[in-house]
Amino acid sequence: MRKYFCILICLLIALSGAWAYAGNSSENITVTRPKITVDSILGELDKGKYVKAELLVKFKPGTLQQKSQAIHQTIGAKIIKKSAILENVERIKLPTGVSLKDAIIQYMSDPAVEYASPVFIRKAAGISGMMPDDQFFRDQWALRNIGKYAYGTKGADIDAIYAWRVSTGNYGIVIAVIDTGIDYTHPDLASNLWRNYPECYGVAGVDDDGNGFIDDCTGWNFVKCEEWDVSGCLYPTTEDNNPMDYNGHGTHVAGIIGAIGHNGIGVTGVMWRAKIMPVRVLNQYGEGDDSDIAEGIKYAVDNGAKVINASLGGYGTSPVLEEAMSYAYSHGVLFVAAAGNESNNNDINPVYPASYPYPNIISVAATDQDDRRVPFSNFGYSSVHVGAPGVYVISTVPTWWADYYGYGYLEHFAGTSMAAPHVSGLAGLLYSYYINFDYSKIKNMILTYVDVLPTLDGWVSSRGRINAFSAMSALWEPFDLKLKIKGSYVELKWTDVAHAEKNTIIERKTEGGAYVTLATLGANVTSYTDTYGITEGVKYTYRVRLKNQIGETPGHPDNERSISTGLIAPSGLKATALSKSKVKLTWFDGSGSEKGFKIYRHDGTGSYMHIKTVGRNVTSYTDKKLAAGTKYWYQVKAYNDSGDSEPSNEAEVTTSAK
Repeated sequence: MRKYFCILICLLIALSGAWAYAGNSSENITVTRPKITVDSILGELDKGKYVKAELLVKFKPGTLQQKSQAIHQTIGAKIIKKSAILENVERIKLPTGVSLKDAIIQYMSDPAVEYASPVFIRKAAGISGMMPDDQFFRDQWALRNIGKYAYGTKGADIDAIYAWRVSTGNYGIVIAVIDTGIDYTHPDLASNLWRNYPECYGVAGVDDDGNGFIDDCTGWNFVKCEEWDVSGCLYPTTEDNNPMDYNGHGTHVAGIIGAIGHNGIGVTGVMWRAKIMPVRVLNQYGEGDDSDIAEGIKYAVDNGAKVINASLGGYGTSPVLEEAMSYAYSHGVLFVAAAGNESNNNDINPVYPASYPYPNIISVAATDQDDRRVPFSNFGYSSVHVGAPGVYVISTVPTWWADYYGYGYLEHFAGTSMAAPHVSGLAGLLYSYYINFDYSKIKNMILTYVDVLPTLDGWVSSRGRINAFSAMSALWEPFDLKLKIKGSYVELKWTDVAHAEKNTIIERKTEGGAYVTLATLGANVTSYTDTYGITEGVKYTYRVRLKNQIGETPGHPDNERSISTGLIAPSGLKATALSKSKVKLTWFDGSGSEKGFKIYRHDGTGSYMHIKTVGRNVTSYTDKKLAAGTKYWYQVKAYNDSGDSEPSNEAEVTTSAK
């Protein structure tokens, strides 16, 4: 026993020695602070966000208050605050008419000033969410779960508030809801509902658009039986152009997809902006037959739906329903279907239409506020694809419900019927942003970028619950592209906000031209320098697109940036000390239209001063009558009648001491 004890003590000593070494290794690191010059400060102005009319001014140790006050008065600045912690640092407000750049140059030219810096603004390192102001958004745990509603788990949601940073939807995306109809007068839905304008403004009683349906302004009602029993239809009816909801189910589904977002009332849909097509195929009791459903599917396809939401289903297949599903598939329409609510294994006992094998179908199971599969939800590792919130879901219901005691314009429902429209809404968001993607790419994005959950692993094929932000931001194009001319090059910089790109594609065009690819780079790239044939006096437009195994982004116009080239700046400036009083400068002339070159110098005590102008095509100059053993900095600019180029690179040199 003593032997093992001694071994243990030796090991502890050895480990403590290793820890001590690891802790002390940082003492050998030397950090060299960069030299602060007026140019180093001005060079930061285009790199970040800052307060436009304020500066942080630090005076050198020993500077008297009367001196600092006199410097402020010369510029006309007023002291906002003297820091009690940062030694000799004062925050000042500039007078109207004095630019930040001029103020920095003037402050930095005074020997008593150590630096004059912009007041840069920083922010938390992360994407902030977009919070809608809808009255009952706090109860929509599926979109944002803070752990307080129904005793849920914080974060067990679809990350909608972050997905909305990428897109809140698009009025051009048509999502058909084949269901019990929709209350198209609902104040939280009306402006997000599809309208067939040729019929809305056409001649009454005439099929103005020639689609085979007369006056179908707001959709169509295919229901031909308002009540069934085992013997058949008890109350036959006639299909018409009124898809009003006399049950409530369809209106609830529609609200989950696209209740108007950020309008101060009710709730918000997964899409704030959408075009939801009412297609009534279920009667007032929520039942419908295969022929009505099949006709509704075909109507939705023929009238421009990109997504069909089918929060309905049953056991047993039929040729008429299967043919309608085939029709939707052949026309590239994404079909989102509820998996069912009988705790059934759909792999063994299929539910239709969710279980048809067409690749355009997404079958959806239900999860709860703790990210668990709801016990009533159907499942199937092969035939059910993904989970989505399906209990305690608050959404819109028909306005006529308010006539009954205890009801209003909103209610809570549960079921895979509520889970499916969360997926349909996400599909609509994806179509809004990835405008060049077809149904297969949209489906792939939804199923690839899920939150994998132990409670769904083995129960659905993706093993997870949808995550709207993960799907939307997988190939999120950079939206803060910045351009800067550097000599004869253009420098591009941006923030990488995507998380799943494989390639970064850099493209450029000139006015009236088409984009051409300059380079295809890897992932996580944040800068690129364009060296390909930059010409003076030309406007160049750039964009950055992303690509992975699913597809590549379209290149959004909002993310394009343009820059016009003036004179191309000299480059490759070198300074060589010839003696204690002479320095030779050489540079590369990248311009083809300069009138000459302006040479600038400073010795560390102030800003750059113009010392000489030389003629066109000159690429060298000897500076004379300099002080011995002194460090100098140089820059060169090209110029013509239209103005000066950007400065060249900075060259540093020290004259000989003897």
